[in-house]
Amino acid sequence: MAEKQAQARGLQVNEDRHWQETLWTAQRFAWAAMALLVVLAMLGATGKGGPLATASVKSTGATIEYPRITRWQSADQLSVRLPANASGEVQIELSQPFVELFSIESVEPEPSRMEASGQGHRFAFNVSGGGGQPLIVFHIKASRFAFSRTVTARVGEAAPVEMSLIILP
Repeated sequence: MAEKQAQARGLQVNEDRHWQETLWTAQRFAWAAMALLVVLAMLGATGKGGPLATASVKSTGATIEYPRITRWQSADQLSVRLPANASGEVQIELSQPFVELFSIESVEPEPSRMEASGQGHRFAFNVSGGGGQPLIVFHIKASRFAFSRTVTARVGEAAPVEMSLIILP
């Protein structure tokens, strides 16, 4: 008899159906936001790898590839690919804002001369015109945070080119 009474009453649970559906909706939005963050990270929006993390600009035949999105105290590089017909001395100037944001750890190949001025740092390289495109690589490390900064670089006597970058914590 007691068994029949328990079946008749059923399980008595006080539930707020509206609250439960609101919670489920919030969970779905959170899942979508997390999936979006993972996709953005894979594309490079958090720095280091991916198509969003790097960018390139052209300056009279030279191509400068730089970290568009990088992280503070993370090793990165700025590459300058010179035209195939480049020979003699080539100068690369990095603006003062760039030098304030990044420390230059090393340069490959080593420059023949370096100068510092109020406008930035100038590096001179002796390039031999022996086929192929000469590549100069600056190994850099961000020394502070910067959310949307524009810096410039100049190759030879060409006009400076702008590089927009973000340094994340």
